[in-house]
Amino acid sequence: MTSFKNIISKFFLLLIFLVNACCYCFSQDEKQLLQLIATTKNDSIKVETYLQISSQYNDKPNEALPYVFKAKEIADKINKASLQANCNYYAAVYCDMLKSPDKALYYYKEAITILQKIKDSVFLADTYSDMAITYREKDVLDSCLYFNIKSLELRQALHLKDGVAANYNNIALVYRKKNDWNNAIASYKKASNIFIGLNDNKHLCVVYRNIGMMYKNKKEFDSVFIYFNRAIPIAQKINDSNSINIIQLNTALCFNDLKRYYEALIILNKLNKNESFKANDEYPLLMYGLGVANVGIRNFDDGIKYLLTALNTPYSRSNFEFKGSVNLSLSEAYQANNNFSKAFEHYKAFKVYSDSLYTEKNTQNVNELSTQYKTKEKEQEIVLLNKENELKDLSIKEKKRTLLLYAFGLIFVTILAGAALLLYRNKRNFSNQLEDKNKIISVSLKEKEVLLKEIHHRVKNNLQVISSLLSLQSKNISDEKALLALNEGRNRVKSMALIHQNLYRDDNLMGVDVKDYIEKLIESLFASYNIKANSIKLSTEIDAIQLDVDTIIPIGLILNELISNALKYAFENKEDGLLQVCLKLQDDKLLLGVRDNGKGIENVDILGKSTSMGYKLVQSFLQKLNATMKIENQDGTNIELLISKYKLV
Repeated sequence: MTSFKNIISKFFLLLIFLVNACCYCFSQDEKQLLQLIATTKNDSIKVETYLQISSQYNDKPNEALPYVFKAKEIADKINKASLQANCNYYAAVYCDMLKSPDKALYYYKEAITILQKIKDSVFLADTYSDMAITYREKDVLDSCLYFNIKSLELRQALHLKDGVAANYNNIALVYRKKNDWNNAIASYKKASNIFIGLNDNKHLCVVYRNIGMMYKNKKEFDSVFIYFNRAIPIAQKINDSNSINIIQLNTALCFNDLKRYYEALIILNKLNKNESFKANDEYPLLMYGLGVANVGIRNFDDGIKYLLTALNTPYSRSNFEFKGSVNLSLSEAYQANNNFSKAFEHYKAFKVYSDSLYTEKNTQNVNELSTQYKTKEKEQEIVLLNKENELKDLSIKEKKRTLLLYAFGLIFVTILAGAALLLYRNKRNFSNQLEDKNKIISVSLKEKEVLLKEIHHRVKNNLQVISSLLSLQSKNISDEKALLALNEGRNRVKSMALIHQNLYRDDNLMGVDVKDYIEKLIESLFASYNIKANSIKLSTEIDAIQLDVDTIIPIGLILNELISNALKYAFENKEDGLLQVCLKLQDDKLLLGVRDNGKGIENVDILGKSTSMGYKLVQSFLQKLNATMKIENQDGTNIELLISKYKLV
């Protein structure tokens, strides 16, 4: 019932025709057929023989296609429509097999143009159907639906029941991919009624199974079990073990949805003992079902084990949706098991897959609309070509009409020349106006650039004034804690002043050179804490990137806190201190690191309870940057931040 079946049937029809026409049988080898082509003067026989040779390479499309093109070249030369249609059709089929859908669609459309002209409805219906399948494989669902319906209309008129059933089945697949369950069910039911009449149990079993799946998506479980129960006896009758396994698996998944976990486990454990099922494409779904059922009965260890197996096993169908569901189940399992960090990790992964699925569907919708427009445009071209071919068959009977046409042409050229002259004058005037406007815009941009630099300059000056005031105030304070807090505040103000200083000095007013800024910030902090030359060595690894102001300000303040803490506490009684600072791009994230070889932090966990101003600032900026922070004691203190939310300039 598939397009491939139609292709095979056409090959056999072609071979029978060749036997009758050429008195050669299919057992002839390629050498004999090429000899026939070399000796015959009949171009039609040459075309048919080349197609016969191509059919012998049906499982090697890259070798078959050159013979099809040779046949097509001759068919186009002799302009025989039926042969041209055959050549274009087989070219499309082999391009499809070679995973070149755009080329396949081109040759299908060429074949359709010819078949419409010669009114070969049977062949045309098959071509529409096969082209629809190509569009479905490209996920261009509207075009797939359109050509399936055109094929269906022709086959209904020709009373081709098996073809009509295939169309309904393919239409259901389109609605299924569009998540339109009601229309999918309606189309599958129409197909099933025809398969019953044809006594086609193989396809009837698959259709019943698919109807059950559609009701499963709608959460109408009574209907699911009705159609699964119809499919099972048919599958047993035709010995279709794969359908039986898939139906049992999905029955168990329905039990999971109904929270009937023990009933689900009976089926799932039986399937899991079947070694052959591990090679089945649905094996990850089995692991997912076992995971959900075990978590449902609060057997968390086994449930998490099965869910992780499902997550790490490749699954070909709806990968984003499946991965998202597994991560959500893992998040719920870890949360129920009081492992909140793991629960949060998998919940974040679930959100990522959900967003990816949303983006994928939006992209698919855009592609569908674009291709639908191009398809309609191509059909209009086909109609125009057919009209042009009809006009070519007509002859001009009156010479006066030709003379009149020349007269109108002369008038038109005169009008066109006048219009061109007028257009040229208007264009020249427009160009002059545009040039004047560009000059005004250029002056305005320069003025705004100067103004923006002045703003950054004044902000920098104001921040330096604040820093100076804090410095003066600190001379009148004797309390060490207050003095320390005042100095820390002054350093934070300096870190922001450096940013505005870089902005008004550089040509780029929207971004800050990270390397230059961080080096100046560290130099300022070393001076602030009176670090003697060579008492603490500095090592930096900073990528040459520019970040926007909203990103660099929180990064600068975080660095200010981390470097200040290191200079204050890490190097007590240590003469060979080393401070390492890095900021670099890593896997679409920013890695910010501060490492020292000092005495380290005695208890890393206690930081989470800290109420210090610096710690609160860092935590606040971590949220702003959507960043995670890791603190380790490794011959000193190693602090690493992975920043997800940033903007390069």
